Amino acid sequence: MAISAINVEQTPSFRGKWDRTDKGTPYYKTNVGLKAGAVMAVPAALFWATQKSAEKQMDMLKNLNVPDELLTNIKVGAERVYKYKYLFAAIAAVSSVGCGILIDYLRNKKAQETADAAKANGAKAVLMSDESVELSRKRRAYYKSGEGFKLGGALGAVCGLMHGAMASKTFSIGSAIILGLGGLAMGSIVDHYTNKDAHKHA
Repeated sequence: MAISAINVEQTPSFRGKWDRTDKGTPYYKTNVGLKAGAVMAVPAALFWATQKSAEKQMDMLKNLNVPDELLTNIKVGAERVYKYKYLFAAIAAVSSVGCGILIDYLRNKKAQETADAAKANGAKAVLMSDESVELSRKRRAYYKSGEGFKLGGALGAVCGLMHGAMASKTFSIGSAIILGLGGLAMGSIVDHYTNKDAHKHA
């Protein structure tokens, strides 16, 4: 099963682009994770950047019969968050983008290894030996990414722990679970579009 010739100069407009491995083998490089991370960075940053001052939060709570001790704790936390809200917004945005870049990096590294192996041993041999390798419509071997699903939950949970630490100086298991599930879902979406793009252009 021969590997078809690839024009590396071609630059598809959908998501990725052609590149070469260190050994000079053409492979399809994707950046869906980066784009997904950039999209998610917007609400992540806005959550912190739009935090209200402690005074405004106290005004909102004054008619809710909140115990004085809890009000004091809320006020202290609100003052801290309001003081550093733009720093926290930047941290949240950079973390979101960074997660996407990491997933892209690991996927593209695997894609390079697949391309080199297919060139050296043939597409059929690579397909038979690695369950993460599939064939495109042009009968070329390409790496089917699972990095988003594998890492999304863990990266989301880490971001959740960071969220809790910024909000209240404590690690919140609740935030870790919620953002972990969100990361798992987003990672799966990244895998879907990465593989769809790779299959289309490989």
